[in-house]
Amino acid sequence: MESSQAGELADAPDRWVWFRICKNEYRRCAVTEAYDSIKYLLLEIIKYGTEEHSIATKFFMEVDDHIRFEKFTAAYRTRVLPKIHEHLISLIELLLMPAKDMDRVVNVLQASYELAVRELPRVKKSVIQLRQEGLAPVNPNTDDGLLFENAVQLPDVNDAFLL
Repeated sequence: MESSQAGELADAPDRWVWFRICKNEYRRCAVTEAYDSIKYLLLEIIKYGTEEHSIATKFFMEVDDHIRFEKFTAAYRTRVLPKIHEHLISLIELLLMPAKDMDRVVNVLQASYELAVRELPRVKKSVIQLRQEGLAPVNPNTDDGLLFENAVQLPDVNDAFLL
């Protein structure tokens, strides 16, 4: 399913969206594999044990639950998915470059995070709510700088499994 089609199905219930995806076995596999691959990639490049890793893990757990209980389209604005897709493509392109630009990687992760927690959900949450749900840093005013700034560990260039 192309990103433009994701926008077309914005108001459709989950069951109908999944039916459309599953009409073509290759599409079903592609959608599932793309989601699982991005989830794996992000959880690999964000250092385990950091607050950012916990936030990403919590976000994916929430998404997985909404998918499992057929509430994804009720909880999320699917029209935002093409924007997230663009950011993820940028991230992958940066990771494939011979010279890694950590500042750009952090910027793309930060922008993706903002889309995921501020624009994607249908119900807006305050910073306090996001913190309580584990989707925002508990102490944002620390000397650590921007979110992800000290939490990214890029894969070894010889790690064929990852890239």
